Amino acid sequence: MVCRKCGYDNKLNNEHCANCGGVLEIYARINKVIIILPLIALVLTLFATYAMMVTNNEDLSLFIIFDIYLIIMCINRIIKILTTILWLNDKKVYGKVGLFNTTSLDAPLDKINDVIIGQTLVGKIFGYSRIIISTSSSKYVYDFISNAEIFRDYLNDYSEKFKHMNNSDKKDSVIKYDELEKLKKLLDKSVITNEEYEIEKKKIFNKQ
Repeated sequence: MVCRKCGYDNKLNNEHCANCGGVLEIYARINKVIIILPLIALVLTLFATYAMMVTNNEDLSLFIIFDIYLIIMCINRIIKILTTILWLNDKKVYGKVGLFNTTSLDAPLDKINDVIIGQTLVGKIFGYSRIIISTSSSKYVYDFISNAEIFRDYLNDYSEKFKHMNNSDKKDSVIKYDELEKLKKLLDKSVITNEEYEIEKKKIFNKQ
């Protein structure tokens, strides 16, 4: 997983960035096959329509209707890819779907009741699933997710850890995170060296 703050590529099971110490955000990824396949079909049907026009075939209505259908589908899929967001860290899960009719999720991990993964036959073939996240107030649906199982596992793991934290543990976690943020800013401004940063980072993580 690549850290959004420093760009370091971390191991999959890391919860904190090995370079800057920041909490890693786990992102759900939309499978790009949902736009690739309609685009290929659109190119083929446009070519077929053009071929029919060149041969002066008068019955083009079916081809034109299918072209329009595929164009609308491609636009819809592009909008879905660009407007679907779903990520989590060790404190909350955030999601958003839709351009005009937007559905947003922003909930602490202890408010998540259930996470369900659904997969159709087509989804199994092309490697995508649907994630349904249930809170005490609503259900949120995210389609065409390629790393659904990994995302679910992290969400369940983070949720269990968050729910079992006592208040002092939560406060201590926030303090450590703030200290790491301040330390990283000092490194970015060249106030401290990389060696000093690593030493101080270890001290923060080893605090009881």
